[in-house]
Formats: sequence, C-alpha cells, structure tokens
Amino acid sequence: MPNTNPVLPLGFVKRHDAQTGYDYYVNTITGSSQWTLPRTSAYVASQMHQGSIGLVEGTIDPNTVPPPHGYHNYATQS
Repeated sequence: MPNTNPVLPLGFVKRHDAQTGYDYYVNTITGSSQWTLPRTSAYVASQMHQGSIGLVEGTIDPNTVPPPHGYHNYATQS
C-alpha cells in the first residue's frame, strides 16, 4: 500500500485546498506555496531562489498562505 503521508522536508507543511480538493505545500520560510511534493528543505529552496536573506523558519503562518494559482493548468501538463 503506498504511503499517502510522505515525510516532508524541513520547513514545509501540507495544506488542503477545499476549492480544488487537492493538497498543496507551504514553505514556512518564504511563504510560497506549490502543488508538487517538495524534495528539498525550505531553507535550501529559499536560498536557491532568493539567496541568503536571513529569513527564519516559522515566521510565516502556513494557514494564511493561499494555494498556488493554476492547478488545472498544472494537472493537465503532468
């Protein structure tokens, strides 16, 4: 039986979008969200995209981060 609750990399939390019915993932350092399962820690992801900016994990409330835009576009391409 496949694992439906994989362990997330450090700094990511899973949220559910009631409108689409799909889960998404929030980077608690940057406040960004994504549909795809993260493969690296939020700290590493934030450095790859923004450089060393001194953000601290947990400063973003993941309950306030909306899901990413365009799930239907994403779903049709995957």
